Amino acid sequence: MSRAGSGGPRWRRLAPWLAPAALVAIALHQIALAHLVDLSPWKGGGYGMFSTTDRGGARSVRIHALGDGPARRVPVPPHLVNRAYRVRDLPRASALDAFAREIARESPDAVVGARRVRVEVWRTRHDPESLEPRREMLRRREVWLGEGRG
Repeated sequence: MSRAGSGGPRWRRLAPWLAPAALVAIALHQIALAHLVDLSPWKGGGYGMFSTTDRGGARSVRIHALGDGPARRVPVPPHLVNRAYRVRDLPRASALDAFAREIARESPDAVVGARRVRVEVWRTRHDPESLEPRREMLRRREVWLGEGRG
């Protein structure tokens, strides 16, 4: 029970501020992730989605097996496509490392003879003047597999 003149229980006085505070917290979190770890503005709350073309379709994940010879491109196995989408949208170092290890484990034929697996996340940007598209690398990580597998 509340005291007379206190305006009711404390939670009732705060209730009108809870939803706006939650929305501001989510927006700040999404902005921080977009700037610090290259979260796609279309994810994490989507507050920046209409201000950019940096979305899933404008990003790609490239995987290479690295050994003694030239780098070999490794396709994403069909059962790991959804994982590749998550890595593409939020390319944190730990996620890239885990994805590279998973590729090595799930596609042993593709990494035979490789010592490292490199995972790259690329995006397409458009020149503000000419609107010419250009590709730029967002993140790249290499994971050591050991001496030539296979």
